Amino acid sequence: MLSGFSALVYQVAWQRALLAIYGVNAESVTLVVTAFMAGLGLGSLLGGRLADRPRIDHLRVFAAIEGGVCAYGAGSLSLFELAGGIAGGGGPGAVFLATFALVLLPTALMGATLPLLVARAAGRSGNVGWPLAVLYFANTIGGAVAAVVAAVVLLRSFGLQATVLAAAAVNGLVALLALALRPASLRGRAPAGPNGRTEPVPSGRLAWGMACAALVGFASLSWEILWLRVYAFATGGTISVFGLFLGFYLFGIATGSLVARRACTGDSAWTPARIATAAGVVAAVGGVAAYLHSPIAGWVSQHGPPLAGLPVAAAAGALYGAILPMVTHCVVPADARTGRRVSYVYLANIVGASLGSALTGFVLLDVLGMAENSAALLLLSGVLAATLLLGPGERRPRRIHVAAVAAATAALLLSAPALYASLYERLLWKTPSAAARPFADVVETRAGVVTVTDAGAVLGTGVYDGRLNTSLDDDRNMIYRAYAVAALHPAPRRVLMIGLGSGSWAQVVAHLPGVEEVVVVEINAGYLDVVRRYEVVRSLLTNPKVSIVIDDGRRWLGRAVGERFDAIVANVTFHWRTNATHLLSRESMRLAASRLAPDGVLYFNATDSDEALRTGCTSFRSGVRFGSFIAVGNGDVAFDVAAFAHAIRTAVVDGRRAARQPDSWIEANLERLLDDAHLETCPRILARTTGVRLITDDNLASEASVPWYAYHRPTAD
Repeated sequence: MLSGFSALVYQVAWQRALLAIYGVNAESVTLVVTAFMAGLGLGSLLGGRLADRPRIDHLRVFAAIEGGVCAYGAGSLSLFELAGGIAGGGGPGAVFLATFALVLLPTALMGATLPLLVARAAGRSGNVGWPLAVLYFANTIGGAVAAVVAAVVLLRSFGLQATVLAAAAVNGLVALLALALRPASLRGRAPAGPNGRTEPVPSGRLAWGMACAALVGFASLSWEILWLRVYAFATGGTISVFGLFLGFYLFGIATGSLVARRACTGDSAWTPARIATAAGVVAAVGGVAAYLHSPIAGWVSQHGPPLAGLPVAAAAGALYGAILPMVTHCVVPADARTGRRVSYVYLANIVGASLGSALTGFVLLDVLGMAENSAALLLLSGVLAATLLLGPGERRPRRIHVAAVAAATAALLLSAPALYASLYERLLWKTPSAAARPFADVVETRAGVVTVTDAGAVLGTGVYDGRLNTSLDDDRNMIYRAYAVAALHPAPRRVLMIGLGSGSWAQVVAHLPGVEEVVVVEINAGYLDVVRRYEVVRSLLTNPKVSIVIDDGRRWLGRAVGERFDAIVANVTFHWRTNATHLLSRESMRLAASRLAPDGVLYFNATDSDEALRTGCTSFRSGVRFGSFIAVGNGDVAFDVAAFAHAIRTAVVDGRRAARQPDSWIEANLERLLDDAHLETCPRILARTTGVRLITDDNLASEASVPWYAYHRPTAD
């Protein structure tokens, strides 16, 4: 249990650390997860071979492994930072190789522990399924607790480095406990090895078990990816939401494993054929529960807190979690090759999970929507159920079960239009009448979900991200802040924009006098589809001054060695969202500073966060706040009111004046805008925010500034 706790803490913390180096786009996320899983799989093979060696002391080897993980974990973040400086600017291939090299040793050690301990327990009990179920339960329940504790307490209160050191300390404690709890009869002498006999396994049975384990891994991780998208959309996405979701899901898997031990006791009534049949029924019910989860989560969001749907995810996880111990018990006898055979089944499960992460998270989400992906996984669950039902033993009686699974799957697929209709509207608006407010557009990609309301508001994964408007006459999106670029730099010839959003900001900046080149870096290609569909911003895609790159903004900056910009404009998302630190931290500010011309300006949206304002002011020599934005630089940054007034009066976008009202209206409106903007210089900001934490890659201060239980509630459209 303690080993599982530390392993999950590492996964959460290392993923944050690695993504800060390689980017938070879908490619990097998928590569990091795949590399982590690949290490676990290789470690499983290693553990299986070690476990079956004659006269091996399983607990002593286990203690050595935990000690090795402890040592690596303690220095891991420093090693990651060093490697990032070498490979951080490479493409996906370099990212994967670097990540694989960084996590291979510790994850291989982690993956070796389960086969090792199962072999020891099986040698003592003469049973494989029962100890596997109990050990898998303990390991997974430790991970479930870690997911919540890491996201709700450790990362928020202590930061990345302290979180990783806490995990390393737990590994050290586990190593000491393993040595201290070794039976007295083993101390000072070599232990007895596994039973020398090897029981034959019927031809094809092990392959059948591995195939089932792979399907379970694929389905489990794929559902996890889809459901995390559901909860991120419904809540706006915070570090706590990810931890709570993962904790509930892992708790369900652990519980299912524990319940499955009842079928693995060795009782003569539970023959392999009966266990396979039970597992098939469990897989079928699990597929149904998983398919219904997202619609239920949508209904729950309409009537209460979105996270109230998490018990449904836990229930589906419990059904999937019961399958692996039952399948392993059917195909692995307790003999001299127990460890190796368990490692094969465990490896197959990990390979399936890796494929689920890569195929679903990287490919299918780009081609299929939520409903279609859920339907594909429901079909896969039906295939898994049929494979289990037609497993070892007599098959004829189970054909009825297979027919029932096929009928239930077909019925659910036919009901998909009703179940998944207006899902995103229900998740966002959180009212019983949500379906009456349909989105004008929904664009789903692997990077997230972009929706557009009928009033032209653009939302990225459930949070306001701009409005399709460049006019100052009906300024409902505070687009005047984009025209303020002209007041912050006298001649911004080269402009870098991090984030495309609705395209309105880029459209305005590209039409400012003197601007010759605009480079836009956007992480989600779905925004391009939105821009393409709306006339007010469509010309952006054919403007010769504008080039759009699909990449992570910070990673692109890291690779843009030699580039210098007069202005970097970052209309970034709210400071409390997951990975907002990636663009608001002191380290990110320093990177941006290195890409500015000597008199260049970084103009970014602090979203009224004192942490972000203070971090910007301490990272540069001077700066001035304008509304929710702040402009900072190493030159003399000031707000030129006359230049702003001139930009407002003369701005033309696509041949149309931005403000077509009389000059008297413009003057009055300008005065109101300046009053609302609350211009504030950096010295005043620093004096006002004394004691406020700076945002760093380590402390995640902006993300930790909201309560762990908070979630996004949309305001009036």
